[in-house]
Amino acid sequence: MIEELIEKTKTMPNVSVGGSTCYDFGDKVLVCYKLPKQYGIARPMEEGTRDRINAAADRGVNTPRHLEILRTEDEVNNYCWVLQEKAPGKSLMEYVRLQDADQQLEAQRKILNIPEATLVKLIRDLKELLHLGLELKPKNVFYDEEKGFTFIDFLDPDGKDYDPNSIKDFRELFQRLLAIPHYCRYLNYNDRDDPKEAESRTLYFQMIYRLLKVLKKEFPDFNEKIKYALRELPIEEVEELRKMDEKAKASGEEALNIFDLTATEEEIRVCNVKIEQIINSAIEEVISGRKKLWEIESDYIRLSLDEECISSTYYHREGTTEDFYEIRIALERKIFKELIRRLKIVIERQNRNDLDPEIAEVEQRYNNI
Repeated sequence: MIEELIEKTKTMPNVSVGGSTCYDFGDKVLVCYKLPKQYGIARPMEEGTRDRINAAADRGVNTPRHLEILRTEDEVNNYCWVLQEKAPGKSLMEYVRLQDADQQLEAQRKILNIPEATLVKLIRDLKELLHLGLELKPKNVFYDEEKGFTFIDFLDPDGKDYDPNSIKDFRELFQRLLAIPHYCRYLNYNDRDDPKEAESRTLYFQMIYRLLKVLKKEFPDFNEKIKYALRELPIEEVEELRKMDEKAKASGEEALNIFDLTATEEEIRVCNVKIEQIINSAIEEVISGRKKLWEIESDYIRLSLDEECISSTYYHREGTTEDFYEIRIALERKIFKELIRRLKIVIERQNRNDLDPEIAEVEQRYNNI
């Protein structure tokens, strides 16, 4: 079947709104991923992705089943053809970046007024898809008033499931939820005093506040986890949400009471324990040869700090005057200096000198730390 459809595409229009070529066959679409041979294989993990996506669809997740895959090639490129069910509704591209301000505001109001049951389904589906490599872009999200949100296009699933005890997973879920109201905002870069942009900003925060209320119903440990997600938002955005919560309380509605993000002494103590773990883990990575020292310096420490919410927690200590990036850079340098100090002790005990050139290079760069 797929071979016949591929032949038909030679005379068909590409209906993709960006990205890989796509052909519409009614209740199905045929997507073609192309990659020059010199760079490898197009979608090398697509077969495994298909199995996990189809399993998710069988569990009721709103994502199209992958029906057939065929790989072809010519002298220059190789191709991965994927026949899949057609996503219902319209691409979110039709709700974002509209040229007319009134149309964009209308689209934003439509998203804001989505039924709560649809938002619950959205949250539950994103939990299921979190580790399946979903590229959350407007073109990969479809919305239908009856069926809700549907997600397409997945890259390199990591084989994990959503961890209900993981703050990292919860934060990532929250960030993906925020992407939808963010995409639908109206922004006038030529006139920041535009009243329609101000209205759009209000709608944006109303949508986030709605999502927070739904999340609170869905997660028994919401109050414990949400502070780590909120600490990653700009201070001014948290303040807007806090004001909305105060208005809700004043009008007799149930308030969220989650916007005091000041880090406690216990949280700082836990962060310091985690910093010790990061240092010990980094030393083990270098000693074992799994990572070079420059890799630890360039991204390992930063990513570890972000994953463990350490930088954002330090930023919210009482009396902090530095901005977030100053705090993170200071933490990175402090950790790396201590790592080098301990690493030198370890290799001296092991009578090793193979790491001396790497250490000398970073010491010179850090002004003889």
